[in-house]
Amino acid sequence: MPTYDVPSWVKPDGLLPRVTHFGGLKGIPIFRDAEDLPIIPRSEWQGILDTAGAPECSSLIWNVYNQSSVGSCAAEGCYKMGETVREKCGRVRHQFNPYAMYHFTSGGRDNGSSLDANIQFAFTRGCVREALWPRSKGWKAVPSDEALEDAERFRYAECFDIDIDSQSQYELEIGTCLLYGIGVYAGYSGHAIYLTRMISPTEVEYINSWDYDWGNNGFGTIKYSKLYRGYGAFAVRAVLDDGERIVVPQYTHAT
Repeated sequence: MPTYDVPSWVKPDGLLPRVTHFGGLKGIPIFRDAEDLPIIPRSEWQGILDTAGAPECSSLIWNVYNQSSVGSCAAEGCYKMGETVREKCGRVRHQFNPYAMYHFTSGGRDNGSSLDANIQFAFTRGCVREALWPRSKGWKAVPSDEALEDAERFRYAECFDIDIDSQSQYELEIGTCLLYGIGVYAGYSGHAIYLTRMISPTEVEYINSWDYDWGNNGFGTIKYSKLYRGYGAFAVRAVLDDGERIVVPQYTHAT
């Protein structure tokens, strides 16, 4: 039977509240009001699930991160999003190293980090590849110049900044993204996760960063109502792949 207990080695409160105001990530494009991503009313969600099924990112997850006893969950979820977008676009697999980003977004202390701090890093500095700077180096070590220069080729390029003005709008926009096949980076109870599939109008699936032994081979489920909008939420649909901009194909049945 899958175990969904929190491992004893997990560092509590690894996810910090959002620092920036909604829409306040300067220089980072958002597509919240883009005409090609209209909001899907919650009243239509069950009908879409019944007739066409839910698009999902689960099958695109080819590795499960293990944050170990480090409070790097926000960095783990952020980089997992980039790996998944690239996989959805059929690109060569590159495993990223969340510890390399956490070195910067943690402020130098293992007290956790925020979703928006990691999103900002991924947009401005990019994704450090495991091949050039392995996790075994630890989170305290400064990544090499070579690894950081290479990371810029794998920056994030477009992001849906989920509305956090109300819980209902927050959940509505998360569900809409999932129905378009775009995973969502969110959090609950001091922990960051990457939402991969709508299960029902009230529940979603997510990939965790507690290795394969946790949950269902690293996956869990959560009610929308358990997600906390004070952390913010983001859905990246475009990234750079070796400098080339690639975009998640839109899932057409949701239109």
